[in-house]
Amino acid sequence: MKKPILIPEDSIQDKTKFCIECDTKLDNFCLSEDADNLDAVRKHHEQCKKIDRFKGDQCSRVFIAEPVGDIDLEEIND
Repeated sequence: MKKPILIPEDSIQDKTKFCIECDTKLDNFCLSEDADNLDAVRKHHEQCKKIDRFKGDQCSRVFIAEPVGDIDLEEIND
């Protein structure tokens, strides 16, 4: 019998809840041309907020589309 993997509570650093309302459209989003257009992704996110579809702390599409250099690592670690 395999032993369960236990993760200590204090080792979980990021408690951000990502919105996944796009569901299957997220499957290969990072490989699509849509992910290259950050402005369009942000406009899509704004539209989701307007129609009350956005659920969570951060949009998964925006997180995927943002270049790594734009992510505030200190904010993630807080």
